[in-house]
Amino acid sequence: MSKYIIRRFIQSVFILFAISVITFGIAKATPGGPFGFDDPDIGARIPEAMRKRYREVYGLDQPVPVQYLNWLRAALQGDLGVSYGSRNQNVSDILGRTWPISAQLGLIATSLALLFGVTLGIIAAVNHNTLTDYLTMFISVVGTTIPTFVLAIIAIVIFSVELRWFPVSGWGTPERMVLPVFVLMLGPMAGVARYTRTSMLEVINLDFVRTAYAKGLTRRRVIIKHVIRNALIPVVTITGPILAGLLTGSFFVETMFSVPGMGGAFINAAANRDYPMIMANTMIYAALIVFLNLAVDVAYGIIDPRIRYD
Repeated sequence: MSKYIIRRFIQSVFILFAISVITFGIAKATPGGPFGFDDPDIGARIPEAMRKRYREVYGLDQPVPVQYLNWLRAALQGDLGVSYGSRNQNVSDILGRTWPISAQLGLIATSLALLFGVTLGIIAAVNHNTLTDYLTMFISVVGTTIPTFVLAIIAIVIFSVELRWFPVSGWGTPERMVLPVFVLMLGPMAGVARYTRTSMLEVINLDFVRTAYAKGLTRRRVIIKHVIRNALIPVVTITGPILAGLLTGSFFVETMFSVPGMGGAFINAAANRDYPMIMANTMIYAALIVFLNLAVDVAYGIIDPRIRYD
């Protein structure tokens, strides 16, 4: 197992390096630039000397490969640069302020999505082809098919505008967390429920389950001890990407509910061509995806002892 983890870790480093090169290249190739210099209206009002000075200060006058190497060298030393949109703030300071909020939102949404999704999937599988199964899968289909932006609008109109139960924006108090967490968790919860149900139904029909029943074990014991553990592997597979996506924050959900997390910061960075912020947000997301997938692969061997990597 240790050799496998080391090998995957080395592969992950090369993957992150490739992502950084591609992201930097795309950001630089996208039309426009920071500070509004490339905007015809704004650029015409800025003296050429000032534009030249800004490009020199931020290193934008150098060739793109040199700019990338400068960014990479600084990033490896823990310096993510200065935000172009918030010129008095380091990118690290902005992430230190926004990341904990996105992480809190993501952890709560992920925990609830897994809890309710696995529970609904088990209930649906155990009560296969009954009214309970149909109702559970109806909830799952609704959660999967409704786009997040539509669900957010519906939640705001019903629970904030009409019923006035919850505030429509902000973060930090329980009543302000309810709507963004609900909107963010519904889609992943529905996906987990469907995966769990399908996996449970496959395992229930296997020979070792019928053998367990033949030995006189109760249905509850068979489900808990034998079926659920073997059915969790497909669920664990999708847990990594779900957790990574929710930890970095849903850009739309954070924007709709004015949650001061990474989502709003990334949208502003993309709009303003804030290259240091774009790179920092992208690399955080990529690192979470890569290393959570590694954690998922390691978890396979814990859940199913038959899986070996050596």
